Amino acid sequence: EAATPAESGRSSAEMWWQPAARVGGTQGWGRAIPAALLAMLVAIVSGGPAAQAEDALVSSKIMMGGASTFDKGSRKTITRGMNLDKANYSNQDLSGVSFQQSIVRSANFKNSKLTGTSFFDADLANCDFTGAEMDQANLELARLTGANLNNAVATGMYVNGTTKMEPASIEGADFTDTAFRKDQLKYLCAIAKGTNPVTKVDTRESLMCP
Repeated sequence: EAATPAESGRSSAEMWWQPAARVGGTQGWGRAIPAALLAMLVAIVSGGPAAQAEDALVSSKIMMGGASTFDKGSRKTITRGMNLDKANYSNQDLSGVSFQQSIVRSANFKNSKLTGTSFFDADLANCDFTGAEMDQANLELARLTGANLNNAVATGMYVNGTTKMEPASIEGADFTDTAFRKDQLKYLCAIAKGTNPVTKVDTRESLMCP
């Protein structure tokens, strides 16, 4: 029997994704979508902070954006083509989540775990990836104009010639084993400085700047 928010010690807004995490297939989505909408209504009607209602809305967009597949017990959410501008994903584990072809401008990914996360063809302009763990993230066709990658562990990422790699700041970022095109490398080396606080790797050395 499912626990109520009061029994679990969590708010209704925090309970929105539990059905999706436990129930697979079409039936699971049928239960999860009403739960997400209910969480938003509860937050608004109860006079809760507007930010809480907004967070519930953003989270429900992730859930309803596409399919949920299960691989070895893990959940992979697809948000193909969703508008997630200014979303707050700070301090979250979003490993394996796919934001492909989504508009995620000015979103907050500060200190988030983004291992293997796909940003294929996503608009990430002005996003904050400060301190994020981005090992093996997919940035093919992504646009990072004005993004903040300070202190990010951006190792082994997939970047190709179609990636618009023009972040505003990369101080302390570790790009070890991430291959860049010559023009991308020239741009990054021009603003590279600092040492990553986690890996202790010098940013310029990780880029192999001349």
